[in-house]
Amino acid sequence: MATTMATGKLTDVERRQLKAYFEQTRPLPQLLSTLRSRRVARGYAIESGEAEVRSATGGRTLVQEKGPLAFKSAHPVLPLSEVEEALVAWSALGPNGMAHWDIAVNGGFHELTFIAGRTAAAPGNSMAHDLLVIKDDGAFIYNPGLERSKMVEIEGEADYAKVLGWYREGMRKVRDGRPDVDWALRVPGAPNASLFGPYQFNVNRPGTTWFIPITDIGWLYFSVLLNLFDVWHLYFLDDATQKPAGVDKWVGEGKLEFPVTISQIEQFLFQVETYPPGSYVQNMRLTAEAMGLGNWIFCGFFDDILMGAFPDLAKGLGFRAEALNAKAPAASGALKIFGIEGVKEATYVPSPRFANGRAVISHMVDEKYGKGGTLARDGDNWMLSHGGPFKPEVVREIVNHPRVQVSDWAIDAAVAYVDYCVARYGQCPVYFNPMQCNFGAVIHHVDEAFYERYYTGGGNITRQIREHISLRAGQARGLRSQARFAQGRPVGSARRLASRRAGPWAPLAGSLRAGQATKDPLIVASVGVADPSQAQDDKHASTGPRTHGTRVEGRLSVEFKQLIGSRRSIRYFQPYRAVEREKIQTILEAARIASQAVNSNWAKAIVVNRDDLSEEDRTALKTPTTTAQLDLAPTWIFWYGDTTAPSVGQTTLKQLVDVGALNPSHGWSHAYVDNIIWTQVLTPIMSDPGTLAVVTAVEAGIAICQALLMAVDLGLGTGINAFNGAKASEVLGVPAHLIPLWVQLLGYPAESPDAGGQRPRQPFEELYFEGRYGKTFERDKNVVKQLESEGMLQPQAPQPWRKDEVRALARMFGLPE
Repeated sequence: MATTMATGKLTDVERRQLKAYFEQTRPLPQLLSTLRSRRVARGYAIESGEAEVRSATGGRTLVQEKGPLAFKSAHPVLPLSEVEEALVAWSALGPNGMAHWDIAVNGGFHELTFIAGRTAAAPGNSMAHDLLVIKDDGAFIYNPGLERSKMVEIEGEADYAKVLGWYREGMRKVRDGRPDVDWALRVPGAPNASLFGPYQFNVNRPGTTWFIPITDIGWLYFSVLLNLFDVWHLYFLDDATQKPAGVDKWVGEGKLEFPVTISQIEQFLFQVETYPPGSYVQNMRLTAEAMGLGNWIFCGFFDDILMGAFPDLAKGLGFRAEALNAKAPAASGALKIFGIEGVKEATYVPSPRFANGRAVISHMVDEKYGKGGTLARDGDNWMLSHGGPFKPEVVREIVNHPRVQVSDWAIDAAVAYVDYCVARYGQCPVYFNPMQCNFGAVIHHVDEAFYERYYTGGGNITRQIREHISLRAGQARGLRSQARFAQGRPVGSARRLASRRAGPWAPLAGSLRAGQATKDPLIVASVGVADPSQAQDDKHASTGPRTHGTRVEGRLSVEFKQLIGSRRSIRYFQPYRAVEREKIQTILEAARIASQAVNSNWAKAIVVNRDDLSEEDRTALKTPTTTAQLDLAPTWIFWYGDTTAPSVGQTTLKQLVDVGALNPSHGWSHAYVDNIIWTQVLTPIMSDPGTLAVVTAVEAGIAICQALLMAVDLGLGTGINAFNGAKASEVLGVPAHLIPLWVQLLGYPAESPDAGGQRPRQPFEELYFEGRYGKTFERDKNVVKQLESEGMLQPQAPQPWRKDEVRALARMFGLPE
């Protein structure tokens, strides 16, 4: 019995993932240029010579002989997330609105049955295709249904969540666990005959997700039969007799005029319903490439075994299959797989659904013209009830046109043809099995190590693939953190912390200053560093060492190199100690004078005191990766990118010309601003939402960077975090033209300003190049030593005491350890 996947609300992480896919992926030409089948993923092996035992097949042992490409991944398989699966499935055949049907009413219009659009085309807009999804949880059939809400379903961010909703609602489980098929499946007595392809050693490996379009070719067969008779005026000859196959009485001018054999028409219909899976697979490949995932596409396996037609060999998916038909004229048609009742059923005669020609043809007519049908003449017409794609008056004219009705004689001829095939050959279709699923894709997380070891350099692994793993890991850590907090916190947890005001923190502040917060020496040691009474300058205390400080207007200022080196993302703040207003203003002043394109201020900020927000609003503004630190930080600065910033460029650039910042020697003048910069640069940027968003984020980011460095220079703890942009817009009254970027947390650090050391970074040699990509910019060790002596390059995390400090801080604030 099939079951439906559970549905639920989207998390902030899921929303961000969907937004990133729709708004931040590379354009199609770039995707096509790097698109490859990358068959080696995390957790995979290839010709390693080592034995493996696969749980999906009941413990079958697999060994692939060792060869020149011997490789065994050092990582476990990393399964796709639900959002990743949903996007892949949607790209294959998900809803995208309503299809266009630009067919002449007098030219075969009534081939149409469904008008619900999908992301890839199919003959006659058939809904004969679904998506088989095989993963550790089981095997599922994805069918997002026929409902459509508007002409284009995905028009903006408000629609992105539909993709995950369609996936959750459209997935029907057809079996628990994985089917018992793999690379080593063999027929007894034929140990070297591969049933799932000699190339596919990693097929159905635990942890992987295998997407396979699955098609009921029989549906189109019987539906288009009416059109082939009524509009094409074809008729079918029995291959064995070369006489009309049950349609003699309708052969003649004006009805059935042109003969083709049954085998010819069935080959044609088989072909036209097997090309859509190629489109679906290509769409899935492009989506994988866009998200930084690998893909591995293949056919060349026995799909009837996968579906379960031979249970003595493998139970497979457990689909129902008919007994082999001895009357079939070719072996290709002897097997008929029915499928799973109510989930995925094949269309053929005789079958559990259709006993004869009249039953199946009547069903096809009713799908077109019956209640709720696309060609129905009454008010239940699908196009009228769904508002498209044609205008209402056009719909009414179309459905009432006499040529849109199938001729009665064509219906009778179709019934007679089907019954003839059943009487002579025991079935219809005659030459093929209507249920097919022989081409699909595995989407996975690529193991870069294989390609670095065996392939030449230059684009084998894209930047998106390299970055995807780190982004995924960061999201996972955030979700795990959120889960731990949700499982029940101790007294004094971050949830209770959020409801407190400055007053209740005063006793703790006093005990910290006195060194009496606890008898635990670890806590005393950890908080002692951040004790305000020990700061070098209580008003302008600066984080990090001061060995290179200089006096500036009565205070100690850190040298710039040391300032850069001492910046850390602080996550433990003294929650009871407010940030002075003058320091906040200084931070904003630093952002204001940052380098900005066209001399416009692209960054806007809203300063919020934590305790001025209700507990409900504070909680709603969080994301899975911003939890306790928001409760602890007393001041939040919400940073936004202003997409209207370039609109003043015509004025601000002329100001720069007037003050001599932009000079005639470089070609600048008021006319140059008006005729070139405004028309050819700024106007195109403003008219392209994607480009505008990128430029806005980059320009605002420069200002935010200066705000971060100024906060460090002022002795504050700081860091930028994600926040719930939609909720912030509601709470803070943010206009639509501002893009939510980051929330900068401010406060006095409760952890050591060193925060465990300078964060690990990728090796210098892997990041920077000289002359051309791939040619390393040689790093001078003497320069490194100089920067270390000046405090810019500092000891790398973790410091040996860091875990003890974090444990002590967690105890102090009542947080999970």
